[in-house]
Amino acid sequence: SDPGRDDPLLTGLADRYHIPYLPCRRLDDLLAAIAAATRVVSDRFHPAVFAAAMGVPYTFLPRAGSPRDA
Repeated sequence: SDPGRDDPLLTGLADRYHIPYLPCRRLDDLLAAIAAATRVVSDRFHPAVFAAAMGVPYTFLPRAGSPRDA
């Protein structure tokens, strides 16, 4: 993740929808956050994959114009 690019957008979304924003800079932090979550919302591929593997419901947010999400 790119904190300079992602943090302002994701902090704003979290505030708007009254949900926590948990920036994870290390894999073990990400896995712990997913394990403790009731749902994962991410525009990143790996958190969604880990959530699916761990049986945690998730919502994937595709990014407009991203060739990855085409």
